[in-house]
Amino acid sequence: MVCKTCLYHNVKKNTKTNIKFVAALLAAELALFYSNQDLISANALLVGFGMATAGGSVVSGISNISPDQLVVAYNQTIADYTQPSAYVGSSGDSTTSDPLIVDDTGTATTDGILRGTPNKSGQKITDVGTQGKTITSAKFRMKKAGVPTGNITCEVIKDSDKSVVGTFTETVTVGSMSASWTDYTFTHAGFALPAETWHVQVKLSSYAGSPPSDFVDVAHVDSDVYSSGNATSDESDRAGEDQRLTLGITNRDLPVSPVDDDTTTTFETNSEINPNIYVDAGSSKLISHLAIYFHANTTCTELKIQVSDDAAAWTDVKIHTFASFTAGSWDFVRFNVANARYVRIYGTDGTAKVLAVSEIKYLTHTESDLSRTHGHFGIDATNNTLGLNGA
Repeated sequence: MVCKTCLYHNVKKNTKTNIKFVAALLAAELALFYSNQDLISANALLVGFGMATAGGSVVSGISNISPDQLVVAYNQTIADYTQPSAYVGSSGDSTTSDPLIVDDTGTATTDGILRGTPNKSGQKITDVGTQGKTITSAKFRMKKAGVPTGNITCEVIKDSDKSVVGTFTETVTVGSMSASWTDYTFTHAGFALPAETWHVQVKLSSYAGSPPSDFVDVAHVDSDVYSSGNATSDESDRAGEDQRLTLGITNRDLPVSPVDDDTTTTFETNSEINPNIYVDAGSSKLISHLAIYFHANTTCTELKIQVSDDAAAWTDVKIHTFASFTAGSWDFVRFNVANARYVRIYGTDGTAKVLAVSEIKYLTHTESDLSRTHGHFGIDATNNTLGLNGA
């Protein structure tokens, strides 16, 4: 599709003495005069004058203006973009080995206090995606006050009956602890978490000191404090340290959709050659941009943007090194307007890589809108040095 202005200049440039060319030029001039900016099919107009075939190709020497040279203004307004209806990835599933971070950064800490009584402090974990999975580590943020002594161990218990599920390997000697907030990590080869809500807690044994001056502070998120037999959330706030607990849980289930309008959920492929993901616009549309929210787990060094009408035959519309993008924020990629239903992000590395994408959206146009706003500029689909805006 081209606008009448474009058609007029194109026909004029190719005018011969042949009467059909003159007729085509006249038709273009009339169309330009009566409706200067309406979008029409150059081929449909020329078919009537025998200048094109019914199948669509322009013949007899008139060089039709290629629609893949149309561009629109670079758009970085995410609200203008459309959420795809579905996606398909080359691999990957609904699991991840990312650590579970229980964090209430920026608020004051409610501290669990370890001394003779109470001697335990922990966190209730209600994330159902962790249940039945394997835990290999737990990192608590702690500090000592005064001169307490004793040993701290870490364990997991069931919520239902408070029975111990597993105990981590390390023991922290209280006398050697720092008086400043410090992360202490407890590890294990791996034991199964219960198929229910569970708690992870540190426990002080062999305590010696003078309560209440000698104790150990434990940072946790007060909304989920396990209080039965542990320090309770009414303990005084001794510091503004960020509340943080990091748990290493193998293959915990997480939502992964990159088309749910949520940048905290991430689709991630396996490590493989040419990892890719494509989205479905539902039907063929005039698409000019792709908005991508990459996750830092991506290891691809180069990516192609491709379009298709059938999700089988793909056409390259842009190529970029991954260094062109900023993981953890929206990137906007402009390419020549394409009439397509599917848009794919395709890793081009010849070795196994990971593609991790949190969100994908596309920018579409109506024919009327495109006729008024388009320009003619060929964006090279093979040049990976171009900016995201195509320039």
